[in-house]
Amino acid sequence: APDRRRFQTPPPRSPRRTMSSLRNLIRRRIHKERAQPKHRERMGLLEKKKDYKLRAIDFHRKQDTLHKLRQKAAFRNPDEFYFNMHNSHTKDGVHLKKRGKQRFKKEIMDANTQDLNYLTMKRQQEQKRIENLQSSLHMIGDEADILQQPLNGENGQPSHTIFVDRKEDLETFDASTHFDTDKDHLKSRHNRVRRKKAKRKKEATHHTSHGLENGTSSTANGVDGHNHAHQNGHQNGDAGSEASEPKTEKEKLQKIKAERVKRKQSRKRARMYKELSERMERKQKLDDMVQDAQTQRHLMGKGKVRKIVKTDEWGEVTKTQFKWSQKRKK
Repeated sequence: APDRRRFQTPPPRSPRRTMSSLRNLIRRRIHKERAQPKHRERMGLLEKKKDYKLRAIDFHRKQDTLHKLRQKAAFRNPDEFYFNMHNSHTKDGVHLKKRGKQRFKKEIMDANTQDLNYLTMKRQQEQKRIENLQSSLHMIGDEADILQQPLNGENGQPSHTIFVDRKEDLETFDASTHFDTDKDHLKSRHNRVRRKKAKRKKEATHHTSHGLENGTSSTANGVDGHNHAHQNGHQNGDAGSEASEPKTEKEKLQKIKAERVKRKQSRKRARMYKELSERMERKQKLDDMVQDAQTQRHLMGKGKVRKIVKTDEWGEVTKTQFKWSQKRKK
């Protein structure tokens, strides 16, 4: 059968839609919201339907609430009674309710006494911990700034005052001789290195280096007696330098370890000073609470009391005191 697909005609094309594009070319009128007329401008903006709808919903909600309340008042039972009517009342439009059980004055004083005893106990515990921390710390250096302690030295720095017996001693006084240390260590506020200790350390270092030099020279002299003096001397010199390298590395490691320990101790000391400052603040708060509890306990006692309030120039209360009238005691 012949192939008829070649003779099939394409489907007819749909006519172009030119109406929508022509409609967009026509200029349309811009519709604006209606404004308030001139003679009604004193009434504000013109209310639209959405504004009226919100106002109507709110109005009808209020009307429904009033209608329900009128119904409850109309159908109320005049003989209705609740015990809560005796325990509650309205004063100046505020609903007040009585407490369930009234405590006697003696019970309140006993409760305040227990609170006072508890606060006193906690204050004593804080005081004991503060004393333990202060005994283990030097309270010197930058930590004094953390605790905000008053400093009596020049430029806000702590000072060390030394008293002498005679005026001649004051003229010939030497701080380095008195403290038995070098002038470079006088600025150190604690752990000053004594001259004896520095001298011993210097002698030990000199002895170690001198021993190393003697060992190297004896090795070199022993090698000079042989035929291959230059070659063996060179090799022994290398061996001596290699032998001295571990000593240097060991000293470096010891120095690094000492610095690490020093940093660790510094961090630990900073934590202890921070704990001390926090405990001192807590003790101050406990002191204020104990004083308030004692004042409340005295106010509940007998006697006529007069309250004295002191204000500053702006009228703010700065101090409140209570004064009891004098009473003759038998």
